[in-house]
Amino acid sequence: MPNDFESMLARLVEMEQAVVTGSDAVPVTFYTQEAPKYWTNHIDGGDVALESENIEVVTYRITATLFLSTTTEGFDQEAEKYIHVWVLPILEYFGRRRQMKRTSADVAVTNLSPLGAQITAWKADYGVMASGIGQSMFAIDFNFEIPMTIDTNQVIF
Repeated sequence: MPNDFESMLARLVEMEQAVVTGSDAVPVTFYTQEAPKYWTNHIDGGDVALESENIEVVTYRITATLFLSTTTEGFDQEAEKYIHVWVLPILEYFGRRRQMKRTSADVAVTNLSPLGAQITAWKADYGVMASGIGQSMFAIDFNFEIPMTIDTNQVIF
């Protein structure tokens, strides 16, 4: 049975596939695919804060990378312009779904903080070597902060 962190990552992957129709997504960093569009997810770390005596909030930092196209795709800088096309729709999609629900049919992510998931920054990547055959690609990195609560009832001896 997956833990809360694994379940949250699984939902993030489902949301990535939903926002970019026809894309693939994986919950790991080291992954290559020849055909864009696809997402990878890099766990950057996290912060732990005490909310109360029995509750800690762990804020996970994850960089989700959307690989858009090979740098040689299309004509007239078509491949690079995919960055312009996708940034705003992705920011809007995740901004409207901080509780990590694609639709009302999705169950809540267990122990997700009421603050919800948020994209805190993004950056365009030019010429990323992510193809299995060494072809460089255009991509966008989205930095997520996802706070989750942990029940830490104190052990009393």
